[in-house]
Amino acid sequence: MIKKMLPEFAFSRRFAPLFATQFLGAFNDNVFKTALFVMIAFYGLARDSWLPESQWLNVGALLFVLPYFLFSALSGQLATRHDKAKLARYTKMLEVAIMALAGLGFLLQSVFLLMLCLFVMGAQSTLFGPVKYAILPEYLREKELMMGNGLIESGTFLAILLGQIIGTVIAGSSTHVVAGVVLLIAALGLASSAFMPSTPPQNPQQIVSRHIMQSTKQLLRDTKKQPELFIAIIGISWFWFIGAVYTTQLPTFVKIHLGGNDNVFNLMLALFSVGIATGSVVCAKYSKGKLNLAWVSAGAIGLSILGTILVGLTHGHAFSGSLFQCVYNGVWRITLLKR
Repeated sequence: MIKKMLPEFAFSRRFAPLFATQFLGAFNDNVFKTALFVMIAFYGLARDSWLPESQWLNVGALLFVLPYFLFSALSGQLATRHDKAKLARYTKMLEVAIMALAGLGFLLQSVFLLMLCLFVMGAQSTLFGPVKYAILPEYLREKELMMGNGLIESGTFLAILLGQIIGTVIAGSSTHVVAGVVLLIAALGLASSAFMPSTPPQNPQQIVSRHIMQSTKQLLRDTKKQPELFIAIIGISWFWFIGAVYTTQLPTFVKIHLGGNDNVFNLMLALFSVGIATGSVVCAKYSKGKLNLAWVSAGAIGLSILGTILVGLTHGHAFSGSLFQCVYNGVWRITLLKR
């Protein structure tokens, strides 16, 4: 049944190992991060530290996202210079090592060690990011690229949703369970990457700059030369920024304002994901495959108004506000992706 719904290449070696590797990577990112945040917010992991629990969540979100800004240019250079499949395997080896260290952090209940692992995990994901998209044209035919991109994108969101749910569920288990789960997922990702076909380097003479900030500035200058691309990048970055803010603050919001536990937090995460999916479907249906920037304005206005309303809502009313907020988020994102 599934084979009839998906294209033939989806089950071939030139796509399936890549899909599995990126899916497991995004899945593990969110299992680890969500389990850590839930353990801090609801199970007192950072109770004896010098920072309040809510502040640790903000620090964790910053540490996970910061590598994307610092190392994106570097990761692009590495992906251009080297065999992308081999680079994917190296990043997955790094992930196994990071998760082994994170497992030790869970066993010792060391919030400092876990925050270090969160930062390095963000760096590892940054290194893998250009690989999973840049390798697609080398694996797929031109007519298969759109479907391949769509499968990777949808797989990423599914991995994020499932990772957040599983992370919340296992956070209430023993630290041995959490440590074992994240290490197992990392090992599976490494195993799947071993089946990715090798590809010739795109440009073996590509210079890999040691000056990280200089490379980042140059990357920003290059994108500014293409106004439409730059605006789309800003819009998509804003989408991810809003998503990060909401998912980071949700544990504190649920605990303090809703008086809920980790199960309520899980429900809020589900509403957040359903809202984004609903907005994406609505936008895709009514735009009829054409770029319509009115949807960007509608999404931005909806985000602003409902975000303001959500501030004043507590208890049960907050659920409806969250759902509609995310619908507008999805509308905005799908329009910018088309751009």
